[in-house]
Parts: sequence; C-alpha cells; structure tokens
Amino acid sequence: MPKILKLIFFFVLFSSFFLISQETEVSEEDLNEELNPFLKKNNSSLLTEMFTVNIGIMKFKNVGNLQAIDPLDSENVVNSIKNELEKVRAIQLSRKAAVIKALNVYLNKTYGLDNKEEVKDDKKEDNSRNEIDKEEMQFLKRKIFYSKENLEQTSVYEVFLKLRKNSDFNKIAKLWFENIENPFYTKNVSKPFDRILKSEEEICMMEKANNKGPLDFLFYGEIERIDNIYFITVYVYSALLNKKVEEFSFVADSETISQKVTSQIKDVLSKIFLINYASLNIDTNDKEIRIYLDNEYLGRNNVFVEYLTPGKYVITLKKEDYKNVVENISIAGFEEKKVELKMEEKEELQVVNFYIEPLGTKIFINSVFQARSPFKKALPKGDYIISAKNDLYENHRYVFNINEIKEEERTIIFHLKSKDINNYFKLKKTLYYVTFWNFTFSLVATVPLIVFAAQTWYMYKYGEANAQDDYRNSDIGRDTYYAYNILYGFAAAMTTHTIISLGLLFTALTNYLITLEKRDFIPIIEYYQNLEGDQGINIGMKIKLK
Repeated sequence: MPKILKLIFFFVLFSSFFLISQETEVSEEDLNEELNPFLKKNNSSLLTEMFTVNIGIMKFKNVGNLQAIDPLDSENVVNSIKNELEKVRAIQLSRKAAVIKALNVYLNKTYGLDNKEEVKDDKKEDNSRNEIDKEEMQFLKRKIFYSKENLEQTSVYEVFLKLRKNSDFNKIAKLWFENIENPFYTKNVSKPFDRILKSEEEICMMEKANNKGPLDFLFYGEIERIDNIYFITVYVYSALLNKKVEEFSFVADSETISQKVTSQIKDVLSKIFLINYASLNIDTNDKEIRIYLDNEYLGRNNVFVEYLTPGKYVITLKKEDYKNVVENISIAGFEEKKVELKMEEKEELQVVNFYIEPLGTKIFINSVFQARSPFKKALPKGDYIISAKNDLYENHRYVFNINEIKEEERTIIFHLKSKDINNYFKLKKTLYYVTFWNFTFSLVATVPLIVFAAQTWYMYKYGEANAQDDYRNSDIGRDTYYAYNILYGFAAAMTTHTIISLGLLFTALTNYLITLEKRDFIPIIEYYQNLEGDQGINIGMKIKLK
C-alpha cells in the first residue's frame, strides 16, 4: 500500500511540473536599440558600452498660467521628441566627448565610481594598491574635461596607453582608439521621467538609462500657453561636455504641436549628433517585393528611411520566382534621395516533385519548412539542403543540386529508415499510464472534497433549524463555516486539476494508440547515397536513380 501512495504522489508531482513548464515562457526584454555591424563583429560588452550614447528626456516645466496648459499637449511635446530620437540610426561624438565617455566607462567599471553598489572588501584591497592609477585617471579626465574643444591627438593616445595597461580593457583598447570618431555610436533612449529640481549634471548622474550608466545627453525644456498659442523652449545638455549644446524655441497650437516639435528636432539633430543625416525613399510599387538595405530588411513595396549616415549602400530587392535586383547607391549629407526600382526578369525554374515516404513527412529546404510530402515546387538554379523529418523515422539530410533547367519534372523519391521505436513506444505507454493514474487520483480526491464541502455548507446553513442565528454565531457554527471555506478551496483546485488531467489523458492516449499502430513496421526499402554522389534505393540490391 505505501508503494502505491508513493507512485500516486509521484504522478501528481510529475503532472504539476509538466503543466508549469508548458505555461512558463522566458522572454528577453526589448532594449529598443540595434547593434551596428561594427559592434556585432566585435562582440564585447565593454566596447558596446563605450559606443552607446545614453539619452534621457525630462518632462517639460509648465510656466505661466498652469491651468491653461493641457496636460496632453505637454505630454505630446515629450513623446514627439522621443519618437524622433528613436528613428536615429547612428550618432557621432566629438573627439573630446568620445574620450570622456571612455574614461567614464573605465572609472565606473574599474573603481565603481557610478555608485551602483558598494565596493566589496576584497576589491578594496585591490583598489588601495591601484590608488595611484586611479588618481592618474581622474587627473587625466579633469585635464581633458577642461581642455579646448579640439582635443589634441596626444591626449587621446595617452588614454589609449592607460586602457592598454588594464587587463579588462586591453583587448578593445586598439579598436576604441581607431574608431572613436566614426559615426557608429548607437543610442539608448530611456523613457521620459518626471522633473527633478537639480542641476543638469546631477540629473544625468541620478537617472540611469536602463541601468546602462549615467545619461550622456539630456533633453528638457519649458512650455507656456498664452491664449491659444504655446511658447515652447527646448534645451539639450551634454553631460560629456558639461554644457548646453543646443537651445531652440518655437510657437505652436494644440493641433500642430507634434508636427512643429518633429520639424524643429529634425533641424537640430545633425548639429547635436554631428552627422549630416540624409533620407532615402525606395519606390517599387509592388507589394510582393522585399527591400533590403545592406542586408537589413526594411519592408515591402515602398519604404522611407530617415537619418541615414552619408556614404555608400547596397539596395537589394527580392521576390519569389524573380532574379534579385542589386543596386549600388551613394548618399551625400542632407540629401533626400529617391530611388525607383523594378523587378522584370523572371528566373528560370525547375519543377521538382518531392515524393518522400512515408507520405506526410515534413520537408525542409535550406532549413525552411515547405510542406508535407508529396508536393511539387519550382526552384531556381542552385544548391539546396533538403531535410526530411518524421517522428517515427530517422531524419535524413542531403544536398540537392540544380545545374540546368529541364522541361520535364525532376523527382526526389526515397523511403525514410524506420527508427527502433520500442523505447519510443515504451515512453508513450508510460506517459499514458502516468496521465491515467493522475486523473484517477485527482477524481478520487475531488469527489469526496465536493461532498464534504456541500455537507459543511448544509450544516452551517440549515443546522440547528430551531435556532439558526444562534448556531451560526456560536463557536461551532463559525468553525463549520471556516471548514467549509477550506474544503471549498481544495475542491475548486482539485476540480480544475481533474479537468486538465482529463485533457492530458486523452492526448497521451491518442499518442499511445498512434505509436501502437506503427510499432511493428519493418522497412523493406532504404534510400542511399554513395561516395561518388550516386543516389538510389536499396531493395536487396542497389538501384541507381537518374
């Protein structure tokens, strides 16, 4: 008897774990940024942090008659700035700002100067030994901070030598030194935050951009309403240079406020981020055409790309059954380029008949699911990796070549080798028994709980009929009521478990019966491919297929 109870307990735990594992999904948080090819190629968290610019937006200060300002209009100003900043694809920093950014990352990572956490005791000993180096780096930062805007290359080289001495920064020091002025800084725009009554420098240190470090740029301003007109002033503060790098004002009404903010921001972003941004409009007038820019998918039909860095790009158009169209373009600073492209040349296609047994086998071409056999597909010239997958058979994978297009169909036919499904069958059988006993135990436990719950409710509701009120207010009545609540909770939980167990039972039974039906299958045909590349079937003898 104890063994049976242990088995039942095991079945309940197993089913509960199975349900939890099916419902739990691990999803990564969307950081709202795209790493550029440089950072992807040089996969380093330190390099990424050095070449990521953190941008914060503080809600605007309402001035004048506060009651006249519509909160939605004030919110639209902030949201319009954020939406426009999120379209920016790359940022460039001045040499001085880039060096200070690197020094901030170095000091924060090495000595914990960003105040994220206290330095541990074992690290305090290391830091005491490196106190001289720490003071030298801080002095170097102050020296660069108070230097002229056009920083000399010798100061940059001095920072490079310091980075090379640190084991953590040694591997990326050269990459940083060679690329600090290239326009590939990515941006991290944090959510707008409430106003803080402190200096810009303190605000940038307080507000962490998604825990990636202090803010490098801060957008904030004032909004005032007189009659039906808003007077809006926007300030942009650079924490790297410790000064306001841009300030502009404009007027707008409630209907045009978003449009005016967007227009004004577009005019100043090139000054703030030091890139003469261009735009590109690609027009195909074909909803089936997929458009790529330097292998980055943009969309279908017609696309418009803003804030492109001037330079050379490759546009690629792709459409099923058509030859790809590749166009090289060059974009100058502030250019609004428009390109019209068409796809007219169809590719020659070879009709291929996929007849893989057993019928219903999943067929993948270049790792992309196509259909279940049998089916036909027209393919252009090229090399293809064909994969056939079936639960009860051995998976098969091989290379298929189309060197020339023929009028007649080409047929791919072979039979998958059957697996030794005895273990597979035992697994299905075990799962069926587990779900059966799980459902049985759940049902046996649920019925008495429902009966006891109903009985306690009846005792509380109609017990001592001659003095119901006195009975309900007595200790016995209250205890009965508490017992009912407990039993009701258990009964509801077990009822839910029973319903779910019934569904699992039917699923396990179906899989068990399907496996049982095919357990005794013995393959008499096998597909082969020899070292010479010949393909065929084996029925006691090898037959070559052409």
